[in-house]
Amino acid sequence: MKDIVFQKKALLKNQIIKDWREAELKKLDVKFVQSQTNFLFIYLGASKNKVFKALNDKNILFSTWPKEKGGWIRVTIGKGSEMKFFIEILKQSIN
Repeated sequence: MKDIVFQKKALLKNQIIKDWREAELKKLDVKFVQSQTNFLFIYLGASKNKVFKALNDKNILFSTWPKEKGGWIRVTIGKGSEMKFFIEILKQSIN
């Protein structure tokens, strides 16, 4: 890509959202695997069924690991508003 300015802006915007998302997960004491990619894995443990239902009810797409891996989900970065919505649903579901 030749548009270096756009690339830098997009990378910075994604990093800001990723940093915010990770800070919110830490506040909630939710385990996750840090990643340099556009997604991360979040461990839901005993809350998994409640969270899965809440996410499905709000039409939020996510991927799960096979049953033997437990309550992990894969969450891809979205727009800031989408990530805020995701975190709000997560807060409501784990408390």
